[in-house]
Amino acid sequence: MVLLCVIFGLILYLYAELICKGAVLARLEGVKLLFGTGIFVLLQLGMLLLGIEVAKGIEHFYDSAQMQEFTWVSSIFIFVLLAFYLLRKAFKNEPVEERRQEDVLNRKKVLLLSARLGIRTALAGMVLGFLEVNFIAAVIVFAVAAVVVFLLGLYSGYFLGYVYKTMAYIVSSLFLIVSAIYLIACFFVGKTV
Repeated sequence: MVLLCVIFGLILYLYAELICKGAVLARLEGVKLLFGTGIFVLLQLGMLLLGIEVAKGIEHFYDSAQMQEFTWVSSIFIFVLLAFYLLRKAFKNEPVEERRQEDVLNRKKVLLLSARLGIRTALAGMVLGFLEVNFIAAVIVFAVAAVVVFLLGLYSGYFLGYVYKTMAYIVSSLFLIVSAIYLIACFFVGKTV
């Protein structure tokens, strides 16, 4: 359950960010979409794996009793931090320049977008690493979801504009809050995730 909540929370956040990019696209070109999708998914997947590896590296510094408490508290803290960040973005009234641009999907802009979004992807990866979620399942679910959300986010933004951006941020934060509540409940009951 935690794997799906983390992945859906992260994916909906990425969806909201991609809606903003799709809303200013001048036109949808197949080659640029394919190239942008590949770069975006590979970099996000790399950041997710980096987060998982960082979490596993941290585990070597603590004994098992200390590590379990540390991982649960750290995971809950990351969930709450990300959820509040997303809620702030949802309700912040950012000025939007609705002007179509030609170079939204050029290499440099896709790399910068992936790097900026990758920080939160790495944090989500740390949570998955701390909670020892099945590595292969996490990679497969995230890779498939990232491809779908990249294309869906750009197309939604292109055809519908910014309509669903706020809702995606709110639902994303709700998934993360539910994950934090679930972890707190499991911690006090003594159940493993």
